[in-house]
Amino acid sequence: MEPYPIHARRLPSSADFSQHAFIVKRTADELASRLELLAIEPTAIADIGAHDGALSQQLAAHFPAAQVTAVEPLQALLTPLSSHKPRWPWQRSRIQSAYNPLTALQQADNSVQLAVSNLALPRYAEPDAVLSEAARIVAPGGAFMLSTLGPESLRELRDAWHAVDPDSAHVATFTDMHDVGDALVRHGFAEPVLDVERLTIHYSDPAALWRDLTATLARNVLPDRRNSLTGRQRFARMLHKLTRGDSFDITLEIVYAQCWGNPRTQRSAGTDEVRISPTSIRRRV
Repeated sequence: MEPYPIHARRLPSSADFSQHAFIVKRTADELASRLELLAIEPTAIADIGAHDGALSQQLAAHFPAAQVTAVEPLQALLTPLSSHKPRWPWQRSRIQSAYNPLTALQQADNSVQLAVSNLALPRYAEPDAVLSEAARIVAPGGAFMLSTLGPESLRELRDAWHAVDPDSAHVATFTDMHDVGDALVRHGFAEPVLDVERLTIHYSDPAALWRDLTATLARNVLPDRRNSLTGRQRFARMLHKLTRGDSFDITLEIVYAQCWGNPRTQRSAGTDEVRISPTSIRRRV
């Protein structure tokens, strides 16, 4: 099941998301803890794929002089954030909401000194489009931090489905850490640093897994997915393979990355062209 909210028919409320999307909260807290490593004082920050805005609030608290833009395609998730008002009438909210696809950000080129993306890449079938937009808006010398899912994520569910329906895709294969690093460099970021965290989540009830997947906007939009109904018998066989009883474990592999807007490259506004200064090219000895 590939998370991809744009095509979801039954969308969770912000309350459902906050209750069941515990992994998103964990990775948001981890990204927030790494802000201490940044020797920058941004005045403009973009939270790309803000979900319920929890990370946006942490960004605003850590950088009190910065304006934070929480970008989230699904307005319903950001309802608690948009309803939050400053304590005093003369105070201006330092968090603004933007409801647009993460592949078409409203920010101008080189306009933010920090962009953060928490588990947003798996929500799109083509994550390169999100990285391209992040590279466009991050100023030279600015920072980009992200978390995403690695290939070990949901492998138990993927294997169970493959055992009973080998000709159809049910669970996405997520991007390897090294491929994430290569993609960041390809889109013009510099000095990427990546690490991986592996988690095992124990479930005693299969229904709890489906609630968590639904709350985190998981949908199967893979091009080679089954076009017909799955069927109760096939679904029951998959559950038997997954649980072998009632309890089972699910693996999540979380990839974290930090990189920098490359001061030696300049993007041409409105195009995909990247210009590299000849003085920055060194002869390899």
